[in-house]
Amino acid sequence: LLCRDSDNEYFYQSKPYLSKPYVLQTYAYSIENIKSYPPHLTQICEDICLLTYDFEGFFQQYSEIIFPVFCYYLYFHQEKYPENWKDLISVKKITEVIALAHLDKNEQYKWIETPDKEQDIADLFKILQQKVRDFVAEMEAILAENSLLDFAKEKLIFIQEEIKQLIPFSNPSSHIFNFINGHLIWDKVTLPLFQKIISLKTAEYITTLSPEKHNEYLNLVAEKDIFSLLDDSYKYHFQTKMPKCPLVRKIQQDIHKIFPSK
Repeated sequence: LLCRDSDNEYFYQSKPYLSKPYVLQTYAYSIENIKSYPPHLTQICEDICLLTYDFEGFFQQYSEIIFPVFCYYLYFHQEKYPENWKDLISVKKITEVIALAHLDKNEQYKWIETPDKEQDIADLFKILQQKVRDFVAEMEAILAENSLLDFAKEKLIFIQEEIKQLIPFSNPSSHIFNFINGHLIWDKVTLPLFQKIISLKTAEYITTLSPEKHNEYLNLVAEKDIFSLLDDSYKYHFQTKMPKCPLVRKIQQDIHKIFPSK
């Protein structure tokens, strides 16, 4: 058996071996996207600080906002353009548009807009929406300069229909984070968001405790390594929460085809 990240290659139909029965793929861009499965994050959040957060709602809204970027990503990968055009849709370029935070030289997250409370997430999304609008305007201007805008708009409509066929969600645009470069999503969205939410939820829960219980609760939270839990516990959730995920169900179906009796 060969098990590998999909890297969205089935969108390009450039790797025929992905259809071979001995190849298992993630269907999401990579395992990092599967580790970002929102119900999984919600459960770990509750395990750590005894409060929950709507990670599913967050990633749905995030996905809806960045959906145009993904469509252009597919467009420029499917069409043949000059070599220097690759920079228009490189991972570096996409990161500049859709990343929420990155680590600075002091290993601290630097946000595009620091969410000091949960309500600040709305402001974060407003900034992200503007970055996406600017990106789309830039793409349209470049295509217009090369007399390709009308063709591109027709192609983008086709790509959106193609996405509906290839992505196993009833509303694909709400789940598009699963198909963005996995390390980008994991390092610059999931990890900083999760760390920030744990911090906010811990502060919120403390307000419900008597003063003598504060240290006990903080010690409980401090004993848990957030990043190790995120890295490792998805293996447990793969058998519990994750089978509800359409992408994981597709992996399970492929496994059952190879091992029908399992």
